[in-house]
Amino acid sequence: MAEKTMTGKTLFVSGGTRGIGKAIVYEFASKGCDVAFTYASNSDIANEIITDLESNYGVKARAYKLDIMEPLTYKDVYKEFDEDFDRLDKVLKEFNFFKFICICSIDCCLFNNLKIV
Repeated sequence: MAEKTMTGKTLFVSGGTRGIGKAIVYEFASKGCDVAFTYASNSDIANEIITDLESNYGVKARAYKLDIMEPLTYKDVYKEFDEDFDRLDKVLKEFNFFKFICICSIDCCLFNNLKIV
């Protein structure tokens, strides 16, 4: 079992149900990091991943439906995240996740302790 070097940290990943995003979610969870991730359409897969992460790694995991082509919905995802988690330490995005965001339209409280890597 991996050493829990990231216990108490929280990661937000865009696109965490397949490919590289899913691998990142699992890698950070294996190190004890709580994880939040987005998915495009398949809530069943997202919920399976949440169950797997929480039962196998003992972390808090949450998934949020997000259509990256609908930038006005981003702040709703951030609001849900802010209700679910007390902190945000890292954001890992794929491609143009933040391309359409008007950063001034998002609550500042979400970005406390934020480091973009």
